[in-house]
Amino acid sequence: MELGQYQTLTFLRRSTHGAWLGDSDSEVLLPTKEVRPEYTDGQTISAFIYRDSEDRLTATVQAPFVTLQHCAWLKVVDVSSAGVWLDWGLDKHLLLPRKEQGTILKKDDFVMIMLLLDDQTDRLYATARLGRHLFPAPALANGTKVEVLVWKAHERGWTVIVNHSWQGMLFFPQSQDLKPGMKVEAFVTSRREDGRLDLSRTPQGFEDRNAYAVEKLLTALKNAGGHLPLTDQSTPESVENALGLSKRAFKQACGTLFREKVIRLEPDGIYLR
Repeated sequence: MELGQYQTLTFLRRSTHGAWLGDSDSEVLLPTKEVRPEYTDGQTISAFIYRDSEDRLTATVQAPFVTLQHCAWLKVVDVSSAGVWLDWGLDKHLLLPRKEQGTILKKDDFVMIMLLLDDQTDRLYATARLGRHLFPAPALANGTKVEVLVWKAHERGWTVIVNHSWQGMLFFPQSQDLKPGMKVEAFVTSRREDGRLDLSRTPQGFEDRNAYAVEKLLTALKNAGGHLPLTDQSTPESVENALGLSKRAFKQACGTLFREKVIRLEPDGIYLR
């Protein structure tokens, strides 16, 4: 079984310490407190595999904040001679060894890490030395949509991690509202010679930008039950907070949907027809 990953396993049998889950090659224990009454023999269960506080291979149906070879913005909950311990959503905290920290960290600090597996000890650990593990981006077509994780401030914007694999940059003023640890969509505008990506939060052409804004507005309306308290008088900040769009993009999307008779505009906001 692969540590640090979700595995699709079969519920085999209950025991005094929990329940045994397995695949075609091996078995792993799901602790008693996580065994739900409705689980039955032969049932398929998605479980995350890690080592517990006694270093035993263990399954959990809890959801960790990060999986193997992925990055996350985590909080320091304890400090020891071995390094710092991070809250990653599981009962056993995640170790960020001293040699992997890069800077001195203290309790309640937040740090961007990548989850790795030590091949020699077969243990999961975190590293904050991300430069060793982020690679030059491949050739991507301009306009390619990517997922970015906001990492650290730069004089021109924010340095971000793209698809958990590459480094990129989101520039001001589009990135003024961002904070470390936020996940946002972005679009490739260019690839530098060093393999880093320049990014935009909106597509480049007007038609693409407008289609993107229309999709965002429609999704928000549906999620809100068909009404959003946004109008032409709403502040740019309130539009950005509600939709992740500029005020201009919001007005253009409203115009498109109004002409297509998808929405109606009222003094108290927008309504789906």
